[in-house]
Amino acid sequence: MRSPPTERHRAMAARRNEGATYLSIAREFGTSYEAARRVITNVDHYDRGVQILRNNPAALEGLELMGVLHPLAASSLYARGYRTLHDLGSLTLVDLLVMPNISCKDAELLVRLVAEPKAVGNVKNNSPELLDAT
Repeated sequence: MRSPPTERHRAMAARRNEGATYLSIAREFGTSYEAARRVITNVDHYDRGVQILRNNPAALEGLELMGVLHPLAASSLYARGYRTLHDLGSLTLVDLLVMPNISCKDAELLVRLVAEPKAVGNVKNNSPELLDAT
């Protein structure tokens, strides 16, 4: 699971939202252009994922953007028409494991989230229980 953005990362993203260029942010924070771009993109994805999960706690896209679900696993599920945890309700652990690009860790997490809808709230709050499961 991707860690939540740090205060430093949020400050970099805030500077970008104010209109600063990646290069000026990189210089200001003593990092490379590429590192600044990556950090800001990760903050934006994380925040978008949290917002999606607030609106639809079962959305796979929110889990992917927050870094809970690996992008390849999400792509594999999207290609099969799955968009929410509710769509996965009839699948077993074995069903998920035989799909391409779904790791054991992703499959176990998805089965757990489908079985315990309140666990998605733990994802949004970065609960230690969920972190132990990932």
